[in-house]
Amino acid sequence: VGAPGVGKRRLLGALAETSVAAGALSLAAAEATIATKYYEARVQYCALAPDDAAGGYGPEPAAFLRAAAAVVVLWDLARPQTLLWARRAADALGPGGAPEAEAEAEDRVQLCVAIEPEPSPAGGLDEAEDEALAWCAENGFEHLRCALGAADLGALRARRRAAAGGAGGTLLGGGADDLDGTALRILEALECHVWPNLECRAPAAALNAERGGSGPASAPPPAPAALVAVVGTPGLGKRRLVQALAGSWPEALGPGVPCAEALLETRYYRARLRFAVVDAAAGAGAAPHADAALGGAEGVVLLCDPSRPETLAQACGAYERAEAAVPAAGASDGACGAGARGRAGVRLCVSLTADPGGAVAAWCSAHDFELLESALGDGDLETLRRRWRDGGRGGALLAADADAGA
Repeated sequence: VGAPGVGKRRLLGALAETSVAAGALSLAAAEATIATKYYEARVQYCALAPDDAAGGYGPEPAAFLRAAAAVVVLWDLARPQTLLWARRAADALGPGGAPEAEAEAEDRVQLCVAIEPEPSPAGGLDEAEDEALAWCAENGFEHLRCALGAADLGALRARRRAAAGGAGGTLLGGGADDLDGTALRILEALECHVWPNLECRAPAAALNAERGGSGPASAPPPAPAALVAVVGTPGLGKRRLVQALAGSWPEALGPGVPCAEALLETRYYRARLRFAVVDAAAGAGAAPHADAALGGAEGVVLLCDPSRPETLAQACGAYERAEAAVPAAGASDGACGAGARGRAGVRLCVSLTADPGGAVAAWCSAHDFELLESALGDGDLETLRRRWRDGGRGGALLAADADAGA
């Protein structure tokens, strides 16, 4: 956004590197991919037109602005009055949207770019820039002073092409790569933003670029689903918990333990998981596939009921046996994807009832398990289903109110 003639279209064309077309609320719009060595995200760039000659924005353009994940305001150092246009665009970002939109605004990229004339005059620009610096500090904008000449826009295009080929630079430049004071800082700020639709790039593409390969990199084989073992005695709700997470009832394949696969999505990443239902009452050696699944799991969820002490003893015993065992590296004899033994990175113990004697808490403390208390009733499981289903919409990874319950 910005006053007429400050270079909105030229910047948009360099960032998108494509032809631009007029939009319903904008002077120009174009879709493009922001890519780094590590991820890529599809975005839409828009050069927004103000409603009037004074740079004001009505309700519809203001709502359009508030919905943006990034806002770049441009003004011309040689025409200090254009700073007023930038300030009015920022005023349109103020309160007025839905609470969800206001919460997301805290993560918005906000840049105020002072366009330096070429060649730069000997003096006379500092006073206008001082005013802009003070305004940026008060309104949460990063201030940037640079030219948007042919060389700057060419550098933007070159960085985009390199990143598209998997050879992008570091996300935060330093030393010789310091981008402050250049137009490349605009692209760098956009690259460092956590876009809600970002996708990790195939490691093979980055490796091919680092080795100087010019041909297309072969796609890597899909990674096996990470194994999560849900352990407990019969009747505690292991299968119901897995069904709530995976959306399907766990089924045994051949002699293996019952399993169900699901895609875990958060705002920042996605991962394929395989949940294995392990019966803790079988005893040592009675169910080798269950022991192997538990021993090869990257996540372990133990279920117990402190009012029935045997459920704690059996679940804990199953885990301790698996930790003590050392199966052959890479063994996977039908145990629902179990591989070589390794200490689980995620260890949860779910107590279905209160633990007045502290036995569950004591065991969890001794074995580095996080203790949760949840009855896993219908309401808990429905909440869990909804959270799992909506995980990719942008919920916080650590919720302040999620210390208890499913």
